[in-house]
Amino acid sequence: MHNKMVKIKIDFYQGSDSVVQFFKEYKQYENKFPPQVYEDYIIKIRDLSNNNNIVSGIINKYRNDNLPKKGKPKADKEMDIPLDEDEYLIEKTHFLFKLDNKVLAYQMHQVGTAIGVFAKYLSCLNRESNIEFNPIMEEKFYKMLNDDSVRMKKFNIKIARPTNIHSIKKDSKNLWRNRILDFITETGAMELTIAAQAASRGENIEKKILAEAAKEFLRSHTEYCKEKPSQSKVEFIDADNIPHVVDLFGDRVRTTIEISGEGRYPIKEKVFEAIKQELNKFKKKINNILGKSE
Repeated sequence: MHNKMVKIKIDFYQGSDSVVQFFKEYKQYENKFPPQVYEDYIIKIRDLSNNNNIVSGIINKYRNDNLPKKGKPKADKEMDIPLDEDEYLIEKTHFLFKLDNKVLAYQMHQVGTAIGVFAKYLSCLNRESNIEFNPIMEEKFYKMLNDDSVRMKKFNIKIARPTNIHSIKKDSKNLWRNRILDFITETGAMELTIAAQAASRGENIEKKILAEAAKEFLRSHTEYCKEKPSQSKVEFIDADNIPHVVDLFGDRVRTTIEISGEGRYPIKEKVFEAIKQELNKFKKKINNILGKSE
């Protein structure tokens, strides 16, 4: 089999202070991290290492239910992928975390480990304090948020009924998400739109509260739901009364890398090196953004 070029999407996040502390002390596990068992899958960290204050690792997601088939496009025949009773399919998610500025470069793909699940897993291992990762937005979002002459007009979130809604467990710390899921479940709604609008002459603090509310909901929603909201927009109005729309999913700092694989599989050393190069390429931009977000 010929080696193939593999495309990998990378999103950038900023971690909480507790992430830095955890990764500084991870050697207590001797790279034998305990697995976290969920209803449909198991996750576990592999190959964690620290090189010059850049932590790299892989989150393995093990699943043996609702598995795909194999086959050929020109033939109608579909075949099972043979697995022993104690074997699983493994979906790998690569990441790099910089200890100096708390920036996480995280591989994004449909079947990998969601960023919220990764944060929960680390929180369970950390025990002492909660771990969070917040998406790094494009600079225009922070400019709009921090400019006193700019007001927020509204935010609008539209979500489809999660296909895995019955497997999402309630969280006593997140009443917002619980109420939304209860409403969708009890009404049988296939889609839900949530809109909030600030007063036309609202104070800057109100604008920030609404923006934080929008981000908090999105972080909560993507923690366990497989589908992202079909709409997640914040609309600002500047001093000249010109509207500016920010998409809380689309307007994030992200990139795509392309590396040669071994057959169909990416080679981890090449993945880590390529992600490291992207971190260096985005370093100035991200540092500028983080300076404006504080």
